[in-house]
Amino acid sequence: MIAVLLIVAFLAPGMAPPSVAQEPNDSVATSSWWLFSFKHSPAAYETYNNPRFLARLRQGLPHYAVPWFRARGQNLILPDGAAHAVSTPGSVMVESDRFVTITGTMPLEGDMKGLLWCDTEAADPTMIFVFMDQVLVHRKLVGTLDIYMNSKGADSPLPPQFVASILSWEKETKVTKITSITVHDAEDQTAALPGYALSGQS
Repeated sequence: MIAVLLIVAFLAPGMAPPSVAQEPNDSVATSSWWLFSFKHSPAAYETYNNPRFLARLRQGLPHYAVPWFRARGQNLILPDGAAHAVSTPGSVMVESDRFVTITGTMPLEGDMKGLLWCDTEAADPTMIFVFMDQVLVHRKLVGTLDIYMNSKGADSPLPPQFVASILSWEKETKVTKITSITVHDAEDQTAALPGYALSGQS
């Protein structure tokens, strides 16, 4: 426990220790537990430069290349793309000492945002990443969502706590309408949801 706190203190100087009382023994759970430390990170803290955070993403997300980087001539796999998409900090929410939501924006690209959600108490800690592309239409922001899950079956039900995080994120980003939602599974098989689908699941 002391060693973990020392590592966190080293990576983010001046950061208060996490409020979680005990650290799980399992190495995967420990990695998820460490996400709580982002709640105490300075506002300018850049997650993309944190090697431990990137290692956790590579452990919890699929490894296929994502189209929003292929379009820029780069072949970046999802975990690295997800880290980049939240590297300009937005907010960090911790619900019920269990669900962690980290939001952010791609550097220099305010219309492209990311949300990372993790259930730290699941038997195999669940991590989901959402990429949002925003467009200004008739002076209102509308967005499209790509949801990436490390599970088989793109039609798997979305956790209600995750849906609640997305709905809060919409308000945070001032998006007035989601026009399309694409869910990607571990093999990049996709399923399309209507833009209103999330509000119906909340």
